[in-house]
Amino acid sequence: MLELPPPSTSASQPVPSSRAPTADEVAERASIGIRTVFRQFKDMDTLYGALVSRMRKDLRRWFPELKRMDAATMHALELVTSFEAWDRLRVDQRLGKQRAAEVMKQAMSALLG
Repeated sequence: MLELPPPSTSASQPVPSSRAPTADEVAERASIGIRTVFRQFKDMDTLYGALVSRMRKDLRRWFPELKRMDAATMHALELVTSFEAWDRLRVDQRLGKQRAAEVMKQAMSALLG
């Protein structure tokens, strides 16, 4: 399966609009062609589903205590770590990458107790 590159840490300005990335943006970010994106993923919903699945696996690997979490707390963590939450911090609240990451980390810590 296509490996997506980690987020860039060079820019500190928010993304220009409040929306999920397009297939063209994903292809550009991964340094691949648009056809390659759709060879790997049936459609953008499938790609986003793969991202969510990977995020869940990563969260459970980084925070082993999540394996013992109740479903509501896990859903809350998924909400806090979602693209939409990140986008809101960066675009709507105009936070830089480092500050947005700190806010997400604080929210996760509060949920994990």
